[in-house]
Amino acid sequence: MGEGSTPGMLRFPDVMSRGWDRLDTAQLDTLELTLGADDPINIQFTSSTTDNPKGATLTHHNVVNMNNGRYIARSMLLSEQDSLCIPVPLYHCFGMVLAVLACVSVGAAMVFPGEAFDLAATLAVVDEERCTALHGVPTMFIAELDLPNFDKYDLSRLRTGIMAGSPCPIETMKKVVSRMHLREITIAYGMTETSPVSFQSSTTDPLDKSTTTVGQIQSHLEVKLVDPLGEKMAAGIITAAI
Repeated sequence: MGEGSTPGMLRFPDVMSRGWDRLDTAQLDTLELTLGADDPINIQFTSSTTDNPKGATLTHHNVVNMNNGRYIARSMLLSEQDSLCIPVPLYHCFGMVLAVLACVSVGAAMVFPGEAFDLAATLAVVDEERCTALHGVPTMFIAELDLPNFDKYDLSRLRTGIMAGSPCPIETMKKVVSRMHLREITIAYGMTETSPVSFQSSTTDPLDKSTTTVGQIQSHLEVKLVDPLGEKMAAGIITAAI
């Protein structure tokens, strides 16, 4: 990024110009035939909340079809009629899969407020571009709500989005629904290694479920609940110790 050069690396504009100026569709078609759905497409670095930091290798099938891009969009009822404001980083699964690939899977518009998170820029873009969806972690939404000039932005077209990364206090969620109009916002939970979303709430879940659970399991996944000793729990028994 930027104008300066770094030894051994290409600037982003250089990468873009190389691809477009030398486009050979026949060569691309030939290369496409050598690719498989289970081939690696991305090595996503994760700081790992519960384990050591690592690079998680994800495949085309993982991030596009399996339990993510299209099913994340489905949980939000996202369609080609929506436009999603994306203030979360693209180098993280939140930006790459929950945002970009979810939009690509249904044809929704993607709106990027800037290279890094900026409170005012995010709300201004939602207003100016008439966004219907917004992503963020709880601290992002809290900071946006606390902006002194919050009321000057028209957020009335917002409908859905994803809040993930950490649990959301129910009072914050109430403000997000009432003041930001995100009446159908969803909660997502997962790990980078699982590409990443494993659970997600629906647009019709009540606030108490959205703020105290991780939602429902995504399609094509299985889950096992265990106790602190690693023993499988009986069906219908969930304790605070889990």
